[in-house]
Amino acid sequence: GVAEVKIKDLRTITRDPGTGPVVLLANVTSMTLQYFDATNQPITGFPLTTTDAARVHSIGLSFTSEVRQSQPLTLSTRVTLRNM
Repeated sequence: GVAEVKIKDLRTITRDPGTGPVVLLANVTSMTLQYFDATNQPITGFPLTTTDAARVHSIGLSFTSEVRQSQPLTLSTRVTLRNM
């Protein structure tokens, strides 16, 4: 199960390290989230039920960006939640 968020307008992902926003990725056209349990099995069915939300151990994130005069760029990572 993958939860996908469609972005209608071009977007920018920023991070503020305490000195003001810094662009991490510009022209984002889509974002995908995928949830995994402690055994790395995908948790399907959206929206997540309270029971399934309690099983989330890590989250897969994927961002697609349109880079000028190039193919779309997709960046993916996985985040493990602490204290789970």
